[in-house]
Amino acid sequence: MYERSAIVLERYLQTTLGYRKRSNIKTNYKNYCKLIENVEAYQAACVKEKEAAKDFNTISEEITDIQTRQSKLYKKGGKLEYNRNIIFDNIEADPDEIEKCVEKIEASIEKNSVELVELRKAFIDKIREYAIRKQYMQVCKEAKKDAEIEYKETLLQTIENVQKIDEGNIDFVKRFISSDNEETKKDLARVMAENGEGEKNPFDTDVITTAVALGMDVAKKEAEAYLFIFEKTEKLLADIEKRLIEINRYKRWARDITVKLNFLTAEKEYLVQFLDYERITVIHPKRTYKSLMQEACQNLEADVVQINNLYELILREISGKSTKKGYKQLYNKSYLAGIEQTEVDFEKEKDKININAVTLINSNYWRIEGIKNIYTVFYKDVSEVYGKDLAEFDLPKEEQVAKEETAKVEEVKNEVENIENPETSEENDPVDMIFEKSTEEPEIKSEDNQEEVEEDDEDELIFIDTDEDDYKTDFIDDDEEDDDEIQNINQEDNSSEDTDEDSLFGDNKEIDEDELKDEDLYGEDEYEDDSNDSVLDEKTVDAKVVAFEKTKETETPVDTMAYLGLEPEEINNMLNEEVDFDELRKIKKRKFFEKLSQMNKRGKREVN
Repeated sequence: MYERSAIVLERYLQTTLGYRKRSNIKTNYKNYCKLIENVEAYQAACVKEKEAAKDFNTISEEITDIQTRQSKLYKKGGKLEYNRNIIFDNIEADPDEIEKCVEKIEASIEKNSVELVELRKAFIDKIREYAIRKQYMQVCKEAKKDAEIEYKETLLQTIENVQKIDEGNIDFVKRFISSDNEETKKDLARVMAENGEGEKNPFDTDVITTAVALGMDVAKKEAEAYLFIFEKTEKLLADIEKRLIEINRYKRWARDITVKLNFLTAEKEYLVQFLDYERITVIHPKRTYKSLMQEACQNLEADVVQINNLYELILREISGKSTKKGYKQLYNKSYLAGIEQTEVDFEKEKDKININAVTLINSNYWRIEGIKNIYTVFYKDVSEVYGKDLAEFDLPKEEQVAKEETAKVEEVKNEVENIENPETSEENDPVDMIFEKSTEEPEIKSEDNQEEVEEDDEDELIFIDTDEDDYKTDFIDDDEEDDDEIQNINQEDNSSEDTDEDSLFGDNKEIDEDELKDEDLYGEDEYEDDSNDSVLDEKTVDAKVVAFEKTKETETPVDTMAYLGLEPEEINNMLNEEVDFDELRKIKKRKFFEKLSQMNKRGKREVN
């Protein structure tokens, strides 16, 4: 049993570059980022503790000042009371003089009392603030202690990892980055091919060669990033020892390398999708499988060109040399839109022939998610990390709107076709059975609308009658089916067709002309214009669909319920309850499609 090719490739490169060793430059990158975070957290905790201690000391000084003032007022009050007592003891003095002295002393005492009240209020407020400041300072001290412990642990881990990294491995990584590594590529391709040797269908050699080339390119860029951080780690440790750390510079390096590695990780996920697609496709015949693999390799080579363009933009952002002109040349958002459009076109074609998703798989599905993820990662990092607004480099809004409207009209057309032809279901495999409309009216022998088999020298032509004017034909080779099997197929198709017809259009298949006019969706004038044509053409259908979609802007829930034929009393009851009006809108949309289909079907019957 083989392993996934992506796992084999990743394990080989990690072993070659020494990433699977206990101490390596990849682990050093993680330690470096963690150390930068811990250093910054420890510095911030120290700053907070200093600020908390400063605030605590300030409030302590304010309380001391209040206590000093309180002592002075206390002494002043005691002196005034003492003087008052002396006056009361001197009864020989002039009464007028005594009165003046007592009044003066009492005024001073009253003023002193007011100051004491104000001082008491200020003292209580400061005491409350003092308790809060003291608690906050204690919290800051604990936070600083925790940050210091974590910082020292990470520092020791980083130092230990750096000291144990083999110098020979560093030299090998440098040679790996600067050389073509042709021997390594051949050996990796051999290992991946041997992984699938025991399989009935071995791995495609072109796929392996293409995957190895891309994998090696990504591995080079990753190794270059890890090596850069390794060199900066040595410098960081030296600065920490000297207690001279310019944390912002080290943070910027960590940020830039993280953006690089995020993009390269997205590119590796794209490569995984490519390799998994190779094994999924092996179920096809060899010729088809080979053709699909050639197409996949060509698509990957084209995608890699655009992926490298995006990576170049990241390098320019890191170096501070990005320009609008560069983004206009390299960003190319239309590339992603073009790949997504292939999915839309595939779904349209699949819906036209009504093939189940299990039966038919889009050969570009692996690219769509991969490229979309790469653009998403690029957009997120460039906009959030570097503050770049990429909206102006997106597709023109008018072009997007036009594509959305076109897709919506096509979707509606497919729904109308499905309603007109309910017998075309998942049970009817287009590979095995092709239904064509009969151009000549067959001779009906049975009164109960049963099928009739007409024998021919080469083929047997089977007429399945579900309506007086609608017939389906099917060609079955004499060598594959006998008469009994043909009759069974006819009976199953006929019963399925009758059931679908009844479920979609009701028991009454003939629609009264007056009833159709009464239930017209767009007014009397528009209906009269359409009545000149027996069968609705594409322009008429498109116009009706657009008009129906525009009703969303002004339509109210009451309008929707009235359209569905609810009575006023029922409408009032539903408004008072919690009703999902979006679901009502879906029901109305389906009813609209049914009416449109009935109008078209009625026109076809008139032509016949």
